[in-house]
Amino acid sequence: MTNITQRMSDIIFEQVKAYFLNSSLESLSTNDHKEIFFYSRLSLILVANADFRLLIKVHCNESDVRTLAKEALQYVEQGRDDGLTDFIKELTNLLGGALKRTLEVSRIQIGLSLPLMIRGFDELFSEKIASTESSIFSFGRNGQKIVVQVQLDYLTDKAKGLLSQVDFSVGSDSSGGFEFL
Repeated sequence: MTNITQRMSDIIFEQVKAYFLNSSLESLSTNDHKEIFFYSRLSLILVANADFRLLIKVHCNESDVRTLAKEALQYVEQGRDDGLTDFIKELTNLLGGALKRTLEVSRIQIGLSLPLMIRGFDELFSEKIASTESSIFSFGRNGQKIVVQVQLDYLTDKAKGLLSQVDFSVGSDSSGGFEFL
């Protein structure tokens, strides 16, 4: 059976495409965990409760994001980093929010942190938990890409049972689509 973090891929992919205003983005295969160390930016967000901890990391290079998101980044002046940083943090926030909404539809109460942006070389690692699963998804086009890593730490015995009942397919949340403020 596919692990739970793999089942989240549809929601993650649809959020990334919608945020970049670009339906031509493709899902790329990635199995190489070493690849994530070669990106200059890392944005992360924590979705958690007492039973599990879900860490979402978005790895990217600024030049790739600028190229992939030309339509969505029209307001960002060339060479300015602050708008690009906000753009990447907001993407991370949308991914966390989409998964939070999906979990809440299944009546799982969950908290969501603020997104954090650091240099990609300052990768964060959490303590080893007895039961952890992780998946990596890549999205891009013409050589540019963004890598999303999802790490799920089970903190209690009941966590896996709770999450196995959740429908992570696109459109499973009650919001009826994507909302941008």
